[in-house]
Amino acid sequence: EAIFADMGGHWGLIEELGGSESVVEETAKASVEDMEVSFNNNDEDENSFSIVKTVAETSYVEDDKGNHAYGSGGQSRPDSSLIMASAGEAKQEVYVPPPSPMFRLQPAFQQGAAPDGLSNRFLVYNGVGTIKSDDSDQENSLVVEFHGAVHKALHLSNSEGATMATLSRKVLATATTGDDVVGGKLMVNYFSSCDVNKEWSIFLEEKEEIRGVAA
Repeated sequence: EAIFADMGGHWGLIEELGGSESVVEETAKASVEDMEVSFNNNDEDENSFSIVKTVAETSYVEDDKGNHAYGSGGQSRPDSSLIMASAGEAKQEVYVPPPSPMFRLQPAFQQGAAPDGLSNRFLVYNGVGTIKSDDSDQENSLVVEFHGAVHKALHLSNSEGATMATLSRKVLATATTGDDVVGGKLMVNYFSSCDVNKEWSIFLEEKEEIRGVAA
């Protein structure tokens, strides 16, 4: 006897190899038919396995040549789940966040200063003293006065056109705002120092503005 398998995965058994050729052929044919019946059983038994039933449930039909085609043969084969998932990712829209809301910010202001637009106004008024700006046709100056007898009053030129200032017991700082063409300028007067040169300044880059000073 001999056991064999065809390309479809069907096993067969041939017995009595020493007999006549007709007996061998009939035995092999019977074995193949038994296998096909086992795998292509169309009975309603839920525990049985049927290739015919499985093919029918997936919408494939068998043509005259024994080949399986989807539907009636003219329909396209359905895409696999992997292809459909890839197509879904390709069609996914790019998330664009909504624009940020616009807020109207309060203009910068210098603490302890009088409103802008006055020819004579306080650039600062704090616990140390006051800095008064005098902007007129006759002069453009700053008058610094201290509360008590801490320091003597100072009278400084304001040729740079400082619009903000701060004052402490050791230092006086003034500044110009600057604009899109000329950057701001910070000027420091270290009046409590014993050095000969008590003043220094810093020029900011173009389009850099100064919004406030503190000391």
